[in-house]
Amino acid sequence: MTKRTQKLAQPAPAAEPRRHRRLRQREAMIQRRVILGVSIVVGLIVVLLLGGIINETLLKPRQPIAEVNGNAISTAAFQRRLRFEQDNLVGQINQYIQFGQQFSSDGSNPFQSFINQLFGDLSSPQNFSLQVVDTLIEETLVRQLAAQQEITVSEEEVQRQIEQQFGYDRDAPPPPTPDSTAAITDTLPTTTTLTAETFAQRYQETVDALKDRDSLDETEFRDLARVDLLRERLLAAAPLEFSSTEAQIKARHLLISITPERPTTEQAEADALAQILEVQARLQAGEDFAALATELSEDTGSAAQGGDLGFFGRGMMVPEFEEAAFALEIGAVSEPVRTQFGYHLLRLEERNEETDEVRASHILIRSDTEPSPEAVAAAEAAALATIEALRARILAGEAFADVAKEASADTSSAESGGDLGWFWSGNSRYDDDFTTAALALAVGEVSAPVKSTAGYHLILVEEKDAAREVEAAELESRRSDAFDAWLDAQLAAATVERYWSLDRVPALPADLQAFVRAATTGG
Repeated sequence: MTKRTQKLAQPAPAAEPRRHRRLRQREAMIQRRVILGVSIVVGLIVVLLLGGIINETLLKPRQPIAEVNGNAISTAAFQRRLRFEQDNLVGQINQYIQFGQQFSSDGSNPFQSFINQLFGDLSSPQNFSLQVVDTLIEETLVRQLAAQQEITVSEEEVQRQIEQQFGYDRDAPPPPTPDSTAAITDTLPTTTTLTAETFAQRYQETVDALKDRDSLDETEFRDLARVDLLRERLLAAAPLEFSSTEAQIKARHLLISITPERPTTEQAEADALAQILEVQARLQAGEDFAALATELSEDTGSAAQGGDLGFFGRGMMVPEFEEAAFALEIGAVSEPVRTQFGYHLLRLEERNEETDEVRASHILIRSDTEPSPEAVAAAEAAALATIEALRARILAGEAFADVAKEASADTSSAESGGDLGWFWSGNSRYDDDFTTAALALAVGEVSAPVKSTAGYHLILVEEKDAAREVEAAELESRRSDAFDAWLDAQLAAATVERYWSLDRVPALPADLQAFVRAATTGG
């Protein structure tokens, strides 16, 4: 007999009160809403993060930095060009430094103002980037204008332009040995003679270096040469307006320089020290520091403010001045401090311990070897007497050229009897007073003494031409200026949109930051 398993009967569950059921359902709904809300927030955060990454790495570089008549210039192209131009700034800085070392014997650099300006551009990528945007806009417009006039440039012409920039001449006979010179920049090497193989190697090295530095790609690099050629042909085809003639004169002159006697270095040093000690005595007698600074200080930049230099930190002043300023107590006045500028008395006004800065005032007495006003007046009188005597000799019948050879202080023209050739008001080597006097003379007339910044002159006009052709260099300069004006007018008439913003300007790359830091701190 088969046994059947009999299930035990289970008691029926007690009925859940309706109130409890509604409460449980409400709690479940709230939990679902909370979970859903958290999921949405997390999802939004992920989307925003991904969106930011995508925007920075994919979308923003493709967005235009500018548009010219509907033609977009991408942000990525702008950023690559910015890096290229920054590298060129470094090349120019190094070049000016090398030139300065060649042309200076006292350690100073005659090109320092240019170097400072280039460092300013390099250190401020935000400001410099605006110049790069303007350059890209102008180049885009040049392409458009060239296309409108059906001006084209072939790849062969681009190639030859690049070869010329590298110093390679495919038509020249091969040199026996290459004689290369140092590269002007890291990206644009120059040589005196190159073989085809060396050119190809250096060209590829340049393209690879640009790529490694996130600079121009090869197409963009070659396009620089293309735009240069398009610009040249557009200049030749553009309807430019400029004058090729000027009212000119052919003249001779002789110069007597004004050379006042200068004090010796020892005299200047002693005079400056005596003056600063006199100022110190007046301060010790109770006179006001600011009042004396306004009256006596030869630092024109601070004298009007009572000598106040404002706050400055370490490394901002010459070492002797800095050491004295930071050693003072507030309100104290230093002993005379000697610097390259002369003698100073310093007073400490304030000290900021948090920033390690001080605020100081100073009185400066320079120890220059500049001549005194009395010496200048005496030298002017002597020069005037000399030139009047020379004029009397010429008016008495001596040849102007002979007197100029004998007496003129202008070494560039004395050997030729003072011959200045043809010139006009816009290209005289001397100042406006000289040019005005020369242009007012009749042919054959000898001027009265004419004073310029160089000294006293006598001028003889030999010929005049009311419409003489200007020289080739001047003509080319005028044509270039006229083209720039024409191009500016085309740019003003174009539809240009700029979308530049700070967040599209990359920070200065680390290697360029290191270059600036090393150049400005010496380390």
